[in-house]
Amino acid sequence: AVNAVICVVSLYLVLHIVGSVELFSAIKTYFFTVDMECWKDVFKPVIPWREYAYYACKCGAYTTGALLLATLRFERMDVTD
Repeated sequence: AVNAVICVVSLYLVLHIVGSVELFSAIKTYFFTVDMECWKDVFKPVIPWREYAYYACKCGAYTTGALLLATLRFERMDVTD
């Protein structure tokens, strides 16, 4: 479990740093770190619920894709005693 947490945090930090470099601005929209900053809108006087629904669907798609890849990898593993 600790290994998974370290991998996810390091991936988040790498994508966040790479996304801040101007050279990669064309592909920045595909990073999931762009959508993680939507929580800042909670402090606005009017909460944009439509944008939250969009970001929730996008984050759900990333989660579903990662879960599908992990499941396929797990099914292909050869686990023996």
